[in-house]
Amino acid sequence: MYASCAPKDDAWFTELDECYVSTKKSPTSDPLVWHDWSPKSSQDPGGCGNLSLSVAAGPVTATMNLATCEELIPTKGEEPADFRVNWVGDAYWDGDVRETGLLHAVGFANPGSNIMVLAFDYGYIYSSCNPPPDLIDQCG
Repeated sequence: MYASCAPKDDAWFTELDECYVSTKKSPTSDPLVWHDWSPKSSQDPGGCGNLSLSVAAGPVTATMNLATCEELIPTKGEEPADFRVNWVGDAYWDGDVRETGLLHAVGFANPGSNIMVLAFDYGYIYSSCNPPPDLIDQCG
């Protein structure tokens, strides 16, 4: 799962500070177990760059690349599939598009299970400050 994070159309008056994607097991799903997740820890490409996410479950591997800046911060929950990754930084220009994303591998806890339902969520967190477009960033 991934999301593109971009400032609002009125970017001259707001600053995007965070965006996130998350997953969790739906209450209607059969019980699940964790196999793998990525990223496993905070990732900072040292400016803007590509980050590679990878998971494996048995003989199957999945990989995904993200083009992002600043920092990605993962939060893995105790429940299988409960996972959130926040992009954290500063973006308020039209071209300040960032990406956040996650990969995880889960399986059924009980043999013979056949209903896997995950819930997905995403969101944006904007600052309450008013950054001037041509001066020093006062939003932090």
